[in-house]
Amino acid sequence: MHKTEPGHLWVRFLQADERTIICEIEDDGVGRTQAAEMERDRQREHRSTGLANIRHRLELLNAQLAKDSRLDFEDL
Repeated sequence: MHKTEPGHLWVRFLQADERTIICEIEDDGVGRTQAAEMERDRQREHRSTGLANIRHRLELLNAQLAKDSRLDFEDL
């Protein structure tokens, strides 16, 4: 969203072991730190709930299925 030229998004699913699947999402955006700074300077007309929704769904799945699903971020 914060780039002027087209960006790319890569999604990979990896099987780490018999019970673990890892979904990696990588992009070539400006980075979370710079994006947060840009957002602070912008007037907020929209409040994103995407990550909060994902975290809530993972909590529900973990409670219902006794699983250990989680969401982690790693800056490149």
